Amino acid sequence: MIMKSIILEKILTSSLEHFVKKGIREISVHDIVKSANISTRTFYRYFRSKEMVIDYIITSGIKKNKLALQMVANEIKNPVDAYVIFISTTYPGLKNMSNQFFTDLVKYFPKQFAQLNNFVFKDITAFYIDNIRKGKKMGLYRKEINENLCAFYIVESVFNSIYKLFLNSKKFSKEFVYLEIRRMLSYGILTRKGIKKFNESSKNYFPELTDMKMPVNQIPAKK
Repeated sequence: MIMKSIILEKILTSSLEHFVKKGIREISVHDIVKSANISTRTFYRYFRSKEMVIDYIITSGIKKNKLALQMVANEIKNPVDAYVIFISTTYPGLKNMSNQFFTDLVKYFPKQFAQLNNFVFKDITAFYIDNIRKGKKMGLYRKEINENLCAFYIVESVFNSIYKLFLNSKKFSKEFVYLEIRRMLSYGILTRKGIKKFNESSKNYFPELTDMKMPVNQIPAKK
């Protein structure tokens, strides 16, 4: 059982390293087994095809992210802390992902992309709705905003901007776009109290997020 787990991990690690660097379509089973230092015969004992590896990676990744989302929502008491910690967990994957991986997933693996899309627009949106609702009660988010509309807009803005960037634009890096959109959206819904907490949380949990802090003289005056 231990050996089986080790071999499975070697296959998944090798596959993911290749996929995120070069995309999915051009990577062959031969590339995977060579890096994993296993035989092709051994690979096919675990997976019938490269496509099944992709399915396993996406499905297990979504499962892990759902658990992480639940943990953050349930255990982190301050909504702004929870928000910053959650987005900090998504950044490394985005940073390491090649444009080709994302475009291949969209074009050639629609089932797996649909799974990812469903997780983003269902589970992550629900997290933001609950997060904003709690934050409004604590005076961290502007009380006049609609949490349902705002949560959907956050997800839509981030996901589709990254999606379009991967497919069409080379002007900005995906890291810059991700962080800049996060900053704009966050400062737009936070109160003065919330902005201060956001800068504090970012410093503690996700320093890259506030590399471009909002100048103090631009912080909305307290009403």
